[in-house]
Amino acid sequence: MKQRLIRPLAFPFGDYEGVRRYLDTLAQKGWALTRRAGLFCGLFEPTRRTELTYDVVPADPRRTPADLESQVRQRREDGWEPVDTLWGMDIYRSLPCEGPEVRRTEEDYRSWRGVFRNWLLWSVAFLLVTVLALGLLAWYSGLTWSQLARQWYLSDSRTMLCLFLPLAGLLALAWLGWLLWCMLRRCRPHAPSGGPAMGFRCFLQIFAVLLVAALLIVLWVSQIPRLWVRVMLTVCFFAMPVLSALIGREDRQRRLLILGSGVLICFLAAMVLGWVVPEVTLDTVSDGSAWRGDSAYACLLREEVEEVPDGAEVTAYYDQTASLLVRQESYSESWSDGVVIEVTVYTCAPGLAGVVLDDLLPVTLSGTEGTLSLDTGSWHQRWVRAGNRVVCLDGTLDWTDESVWESVCDALELE
Repeated sequence: MKQRLIRPLAFPFGDYEGVRRYLDTLAQKGWALTRRAGLFCGLFEPTRRTELTYDVVPADPRRTPADLESQVRQRREDGWEPVDTLWGMDIYRSLPCEGPEVRRTEEDYRSWRGVFRNWLLWSVAFLLVTVLALGLLAWYSGLTWSQLARQWYLSDSRTMLCLFLPLAGLLALAWLGWLLWCMLRRCRPHAPSGGPAMGFRCFLQIFAVLLVAALLIVLWVSQIPRLWVRVMLTVCFFAMPVLSALIGREDRQRRLLILGSGVLICFLAAMVLGWVVPEVTLDTVSDGSAWRGDSAYACLLREEVEEVPDGAEVTAYYDQTASLLVRQESYSESWSDGVVIEVTVYTCAPGLAGVVLDDLLPVTLSGTEGTLSLDTGSWHQRWVRAGNRVVCLDGTLDWTDESVWESVCDALELE
């Protein structure tokens, strides 16, 4: 038989009767809850006690240490001993050879109704303050939703915000509705929820916690210009809880110390790396011209398209930014005789090239397909999608000229 078993216990505290039945079912199979295993799970060990049962009740966050001591003393007199408090629920198990009954009084339900009412009022207040703070921040900074959502795929932080804010709104409304439901229906005798319903609410609760953690981490590491450094640091953040649980398996204080120290080190590393890691930029002023012929920089040189008059001088720039979804490479060269070439290449995640192309196109060209061109006097623009790449061409060259376009396709490997 297995020596240990880890099972999820991140159920919302309104499911206290369902959690009690869940623990009783595991006890009938020979597994006893000994303590929590991290934030979301409980640790179970084999037991020979056939009479083992559990009682689970909502925990009042307003209680004092004296109130808790009195509650535990009363529970012991009734035949129960405390196991742990998880996700707003006090968990008790029956003392050996006691066989206590699970009793619910009208006073218990009245007390729990006050707990749910208190959570509902504080949640509404927190939601209102958060919405007001976000509104004031947007008003003060002049940031609108359309500005935030524009080219969201180029920034991990904007991607997370565009994903998080709508999801957070839905989850907040679901949480308020759940608290109201618990206050009206779970503070009186009721049948425990079914396993699938409890599992879904457990998933939502874990998802909400991980989403908030991911948002905070991404916002913190977004100052680092290199994608691979950001990814490695994000992995380190999420690995810290697992590492602390493995090292401090039997000692909660040691586990918390390792977790806190590791997260602090990751935060400090993000700050230092944000200062010392350079951006991917090149220019002819400080780096010379040798790099311009390197195909790794997605360059389209004027020499590849047309003849350059004697004596003409060029100033060229290259920069690269990368998110998890899109890598953007921009190259431009400006010649002393007035010729300008600007090339931007977007290498997209699967399925995202169409979104990027639609976002780049002017309103007059949106919704169309193929290679698209727009001329404004002496300035010419052209957009083309090639697989998971989107190429945007700007400049004084006529991109619709067949010989010019053939040179462009060869240089940028466009089909």
